[in-house]
Amino acid sequence: MSKKRITPEMVLEAYRKTNYIPIQNSFYHNDGNCACAIGAIYTMETGDRNEEEVQNYANKAFGVRYSHGFIAGFDGLKADSTTEDDYIDGYYDGKTVWKFIQGGSTNVNT
Repeated sequence: MSKKRITPEMVLEAYRKTNYIPIQNSFYHNDGNCACAIGAIYTMETGDRNEEEVQNYANKAFGVRYSHGFIAGFDGLKADSTTEDDYIDGYYDGKTVWKFIQGGSTNVNT
């Protein structure tokens, strides 16, 4: 069984459907129109914007170590020194998604 991973296309779809602006270092911004990739996916999937539930959702949907790695990669943080494949995959995917968002369209909602 293959593991579910977060792709640039998945995140782009989430930003388009939610009209959120991409941010780092927080699931959501208080002004109501910004979210990180996982926050946007969570809102797209659930219709909710519950900061306290986003991490639980990500852990269940993608796995704990993958989610932690993805968040670190997306937020531009230094990777943990772990050799766990799930974390490394998540970190790589997070960095890839952030780079895609920044280098692709400057307006993900078009």
